Amino acid sequence: LISNAIKFTPSNGTVTVDLKLVHHPSVYDLHMTISDTGMGFSDSSAEEILNGKISSNEGTDGEKGYGFGLTVVKHLTESLHGQLTISSTPGEGAVFNVVIPQV
Repeated sequence: LISNAIKFTPSNGTVTVDLKLVHHPSVYDLHMTISDTGMGFSDSSAEEILNGKISSNEGTDGEKGYGFGLTVVKHLTESLHGQLTISSTPGEGAVFNVVIPQV
């Protein structure tokens, strides 16, 4: 997620990573938020990412991707019983939230 945020954010943009442990009675959840001020994408593209149907795009400096990075993130998150949510606006950036529960 961090490398994708960097790839799709111009050199004058911002990438922010926030990690925190949220305490529930006797357990902790790991909350990760990766946000950027990059290219962003539409709601339909976010749905495609969450459904594993997105293809690769070029980064802001022409970087090439393989098109499966976000699919792998989703798979790993789910294999840890977590949840991935995405919000984005084209031209304004994206926010990826991952919650991994303690099991």
